[in-house]
Amino acid sequence: MGNKIIFSLILIIFLSSFAFFVSAIPQTFNVNGKLTDSSGSALSGTYTFNFSIYDAASGGTHLWTSNAMSVTTDSNGIYKNGKSKSL
Repeated sequence: MGNKIIFSLILIIFLSSFAFFVSAIPQTFNVNGKLTDSSGSALSGTYTFNFSIYDAASGGTHLWTSNAMSVTTDSNGIYKNGKSKSL
């Protein structure tokens, strides 16, 4: 009987700790980069696009796609802090 109580307490502590660590995983990430045209010239302005994650650099399986993001580039085509919130 005593072993069952100890096991139950350990299990409760473990599950509580697990829930804490899982909730600590960020649900957003920043997307930064440089936009260029097909000739490599920087694009300046505001652009909307989706960001996707695959499990390989080429020919991989699609894992996730963001909602549409709007970014504004500087004169060098650089954009910063395009935040995606839907992981």
